[in-house]
Amino acid sequence: MDFSIKSLTPKLLAELGTLAAAQPAGEVAPFAKVLLEAEQAARNAAEGPRQQGDDAALLDACRQLEALFLKMMLTQMRQTLPKGGIIDGGRAEEFFTSLLDDSIAAEAAAGGATGLAELLYLQLKEAAEGEKK
Repeated sequence: MDFSIKSLTPKLLAELGTLAAAQPAGEVAPFAKVLLEAEQAARNAAEGPRQQGDDAALLDACRQLEALFLKMMLTQMRQTLPKGGIIDGGRAEEFFTSLLDDSIAAEAAAGGATGLAELLYLQLKEAAEGEKK
């Protein structure tokens, strides 16, 4: 199977862009948005002379994507836990839990816990260099 960025056809990227633009202001599709940012950073790295800022922007976008993936995973894992108990936290607990998941995901991504960002960065960088040739 080909897992390169080349498998993300322009049509798919256009559909993701449409999806992100179609969401209401408060409900931006974050996964599609971050994926588009990573694709744009890869294209910027492919155009013109290499700049260290392009590599840093690509790595940052990859880390954001990893953090977003980890947050989605934590949220889904949390939904499998039984609700209830003696004290119901209500909306405040849901809000706090969401912030906690954000923080855990960001720290895990910054520390390279899964290595997903680095693998994605290398794949996108290789694809960008291949397009440059």
